[in-house]
Amino acid sequence: MIEAFRQTGTAAVIDREVKLKTRRRGLSASEMVESLLAMWAAGGERAEDLDQFRQDKALALLLGHELPAAQTARDFLAQFHAEDSAAAAGGQGPGRRRNGAAVGFGQGQCRTRLDLQCRRR
Repeated sequence: MIEAFRQTGTAAVIDREVKLKTRRRGLSASEMVESLLAMWAAGGERAEDLDQFRQDKALALLLGHELPAAQTARDFLAQFHAEDSAAAAGGQGPGRRRNGAAVGFGQGQCRTRLDLQCRRR
């Protein structure tokens, strides 16, 4: 799954299109997504499961990078939603809308689907 993610160009699209706050020493957006994909493929279901998978040095070696801590993954995922202040001002409570990061992530998904569809009719 990770190999397909990279070979289809999805990782490159995500790194180009998804602009999130990151530290210089932190993982790139595509590495964060790869980490989540690897966790889900290995049977993990929530961010807390990353803490267990972080101990698997073989998985980190296969990926080419360490897996993020659970809180880091939660912070990453939280950046894909922006508070809609108009909904909050209307008394409806905080609303959610897609921000630029989510749109960029969607472009990565489209890239993967297109590549897979062109390979397999």
